[in-house]
Amino acid sequence: MVEGNKTKDIQNKPQKNKRIYFVLLVLAAALASAIYLNFFYVKPAGSNLWAATTISYDPTCAENCERAGSLGSNHGSPEIDLLYNPYVDDSVAQWGDCLQSIFVCVSEGTQPDFSQIEKASLARTCVQNSTCPAPCRERYALKAAKSPEVARQAFDDVFVNEDAWCRPQERSK
Repeated sequence: MVEGNKTKDIQNKPQKNKRIYFVLLVLAAALASAIYLNFFYVKPAGSNLWAATTISYDPTCAENCERAGSLGSNHGSPEIDLLYNPYVDDSVAQWGDCLQSIFVCVSEGTQPDFSQIEKASLARTCVQNSTCPAPCRERYALKAAKSPEVARQAFDDVFVNEDAWCRPQERSK
């Protein structure tokens, strides 16, 4: 009877090895997925790409405000002054400065006869030289490097869309 059990154990050994290899394969796939998702979808530690705020946004614009312009009066309504504080440096203001640095570079460097490849190359250069945080520039470079056709979509995905990786989700208080 002991002989019979040894034979059974030897016959079951390949099945056990297959199960172990399958479990190891599933674990390796899960680990690879976690690494991929962490790199492409999770923000760095603290989830804050922006520098610490020293001057917060004040919706009443009580101090250090400058007049940016006005909206004309319509149908007897009063003229509305547009005020801003150039010293506010919360995450939304930093994000605006980041985008502005890209837009100025692109508008100054674009030629009317640029091909799509030249436009994509200029966009990559402007983002790389922008005031945006390094993780944002790196993420854009990775996404935009795939092809010239994806450079615009990569920009929107990284910087502009509502759920964009580098877009602040709310104004700091």
